[in-house]
Amino acid sequence: MRAYQLLHVEDDPLDAELVRACLEDAAPNFTVTTVSRQESYVAALQANPPDLVISDFNLTAFNGIQAFQLLQDTDSTIPFILLSGALGESRAVECLKLGMTDYILKDQLERLPPAVERALREAHERRERLAAEETLRERQKEIEDLNQRLQRAIMESHHRIKNNLQVLIALVDAMRFDDDSGTQALARLARHIRGLATLHDLLTHQTSTPGVPLDSVSARFALERLIPAMANVLTPRVITLDADEVELSLKQVSSLSLLVNELVSNAIKHGDGTIHISLKQEAAEIQLDVYNEGPGFPPSFDPIRSASIGLSLIESIGTWDLAGTLTFVNTPTGARVGLRFPSSEAP
Repeated sequence: MRAYQLLHVEDDPLDAELVRACLEDAAPNFTVTTVSRQESYVAALQANPPDLVISDFNLTAFNGIQAFQLLQDTDSTIPFILLSGALGESRAVECLKLGMTDYILKDQLERLPPAVERALREAHERRERLAAEETLRERQKEIEDLNQRLQRAIMESHHRIKNNLQVLIALVDAMRFDDDSGTQALARLARHIRGLATLHDLLTHQTSTPGVPLDSVSARFALERLIPAMANVLTPRVITLDADEVELSLKQVSSLSLLVNELVSNAIKHGDGTIHISLKQEAAEIQLDVYNEGPGFPPSFDPIRSASIGLSLIESIGTWDLAGTLTFVNTPTGARVGLRFPSSEAP
């Protein structure tokens, strides 16, 4: 059982002895020190702060309210109980409004031990709560500092990657081949690099925006950012988007963006009309469709046996990365490539 040091301010020796006996008989872990003058009271507060102060209201040189104010100047967390021979109701209310813990009439000293125990318990709980709040503030500050360092690291990494991609694009653009196959391969490589650069910008924006969850991304937002970038670097074409507000994982959005980039590149290569992109949520699945106005697929077209690098990439992303099913069909006005895939990643 913890020992408690109680400081009693009283200039009447008989009253002081009555209070000491009342408290120490009720609780052997209470040790009462009595002071009678203001100077000795202040010295006791500064030399060895007590766990609780009990003060008479009427003292010779000062009073209980002054004793309370002196305690507030020293340590406002220490509970203070006022004793009085005859304290009027209005004065008692005034004392409690000042912040005193309790008041006890001297002819009701039997109330003093439980009042002291309650005050000590509440003070202990208050100190624990304040300590917990301070610990929480420190942890929040640590998290804020860590988040700021993380944001700086993300932005520094973003700039390095972006600069490297720009250098790579410039090098690819500067290369020349005499044959068409080499030129087409370079053009495809440049498109992929630009798509990666756009996707990198998107994911950097997602991870560096305060309050935005890191475990999911709006697929519609990603496509809205990707389409203008494709329209700016590819042969001028009208590209439309009709997308539901679909939340996908970062990995899924990365794969979806790369797939759309490849499908649009192929559509521009093989058609000359408007390209329509549709993304719809259907229960637990997502349906992606890319329509291309143009001649459509030739009768001999077989995506499985095709040696096209682009189709191989489309098959890899759609089937393996997104765990979906691809369809290639002709429409009255062109061709459509569809992908149906689960909205959540497999565990």
